[in-house]
Amino acid sequence: MSEQKPQRPRYAVIPEEDVQALRTLGREAFGEGWIYRLAQHAGVSTRTAQRWAAGEATIPEGVLKDLITVRCRVDRSGYVKTLRVLVDQALADGLSPHAIAGHLRDEAARVKPEKESTGSKD
Repeated sequence: MSEQKPQRPRYAVIPEEDVQALRTLGREAFGEGWIYRLAQHAGVSTRTAQRWAAGEATIPEGVLKDLITVRCRVDRSGYVKTLRVLVDQALADGLSPHAIAGHLRDEAARVKPEKESTGSKD
């Protein structure tokens, strides 16, 4: 049996349904890693988005409305379902998961270029 962490005190009273709505909409709109992507989308620090997700800071009303819009557009586009079908087909055809992941990362960088890192380039 795992020990549960004690709950941190909240300094603002945030309705739990708002926190749950943010978490659900965030995952549906941006996928895993949604907190970082939400922060980038909303133009706030990652820590601010983390505070919203933890119920430690008031979630601006516009954020939830915007997430609903993004989620609806994702649903309407059908691209997530299409992407999953393509990946499943590539795996079934025997394509290396590393090759698939590499091409997916290339496409992700084409859509949203990553910041230049200070590391060496291949």
